[in-house]
Amino acid sequence: MASGYPEVKCYVDSCHYWQKNNYCRADAIEVDNRWIMGGNDMEIGVLSEGSSEAAASEGTCCRTFKPRKKQGEKEGDEEEPGR
Repeated sequence: MASGYPEVKCYVDSCHYWQKNNYCRADAIEVDNRWIMGGNDMEIGVLSEGSSEAAASEGTCCRTFKPRKKQGEKEGDEEEPGR
């Protein structure tokens, strides 16, 4: 992989930062322990000491994700994450 980006493997090809051979080309990666249940926008979390821990990769999510622009879409047309 070319230098200049962290070497992070990602299989979410609908992300703006996804690149051929499943690499993430984001300059920085932010990962959280929140997960979205049932595909809706409701985030489930625990508000207590130690709540930043995850027991498995399924309990984490990439907050760097940005939807890839669809063909023909202009800059600024994509929906902001979390909306």
